[in-house]
Amino acid sequence: MWVQPGSSSQATAPPAQRPAAAPRVDHPTRPAPPHQPVVPVAPPATAARPVAPLAPLAPPTIFHEPWWLERATGGAVEMAEVRSGGRLVAWMPYRVSRRRGFRVSVQPHLTHLLGPVIDPGTGSGNNQWLHRIDAMEELAGRLPDLALFSQTCHPGLRDVLGFQARGFSASVQYSAEIAPAAQDQLWRAMRDKTRNVIRKGEKSWRTTELDDPGQFHRLYADNLRHAGQRSYFDLGCVEPLVEAAQRRGQACIRAAIDERGVIGAAVLVVRDASRAWYLMSTRHPGIADNGAVSLLVWRSIQDASRRGLVFDFDGISSEGTARFYAGFGATMCPRFSVTRVSPGYQLATSALAWMRGRSTRNPFTAH
Repeated sequence: MWVQPGSSSQATAPPAQRPAAAPRVDHPTRPAPPHQPVVPVAPPATAARPVAPLAPLAPPTIFHEPWWLERATGGAVEMAEVRSGGRLVAWMPYRVSRRRGFRVSVQPHLTHLLGPVIDPGTGSGNNQWLHRIDAMEELAGRLPDLALFSQTCHPGLRDVLGFQARGFSASVQYSAEIAPAAQDQLWRAMRDKTRNVIRKGEKSWRTTELDDPGQFHRLYADNLRHAGQRSYFDLGCVEPLVEAAQRRGQACIRAAIDERGVIGAAVLVVRDASRAWYLMSTRHPGIADNGAVSLLVWRSIQDASRRGLVFDFDGISSEGTARFYAGFGATMCPRFSVTRVSPGYQLATSALAWMRGRSTRNPFTAH
């Protein structure tokens, strides 16, 4: 079991041999039995107070938490560390698995952001910047020799110069976020079309919270089967991750239910000390509009704001999702991705794309 960085005991399981996680999928889903009555989320009257900053080496996101990584990797998480005078100054989690016979390290299941955690020390801003470069370069040098390494970094990382100094290539991935504010301010920031969709959704759907991660798992799996699609990540990790997050008060499953008691849509949001992450969603196949999903997203934004958290859409995977998020008044924000590819892996990937007649790479994501 992987433990908190800097602890005296640490062990890892053999690398997991599973495909990399894909961005959240929003598909139709099969009707489900009636559930409990609506438990409305009280909207905030005013903006919540800001969350206190984290300690320099604390996990910056829920995805960096040891309990999350243990479940997301099946116990196969490893960690690079940098120490100075016996003191931990930087750490970075990663997972090694196999893809097409090659040893690779990409994002674990349902873990769309990772990246290094560095204590910049004290002194001037310039000194702290140079310290980050040095620590990051040393972390990059401690990673194993792999055919492919790829990670998208958490929003607190200001540059990836240390990785570039070690021969990694850097690119930008985009997400969207909404800062906490008073409800009326959040409502006015949305586009008219989105507000109208939510108003329409409120007439057709009532919202509630689901306590059973298994029910959400089944809804999501049913939607994929009926759409004739396969999951790009291991669905078996959904329940353990959500159960663990719920026990810590860091997850919420919201569902939209019609007058017959049928679940039309559901979303999964997980939380840490500073952000609420829009991790997964699923939708009934008979719904022709986004009313149910838009209503659930709005309820989740309200809840995040009440808690003083940034609502993070957790990545933009297509032009359509970018336009959908923009409707809520979200701000686009860039995040760094770092990648290093061996010539052999690059050749094998190019040959496979040529034989298929197309590339399977999503230009909006790192993988």
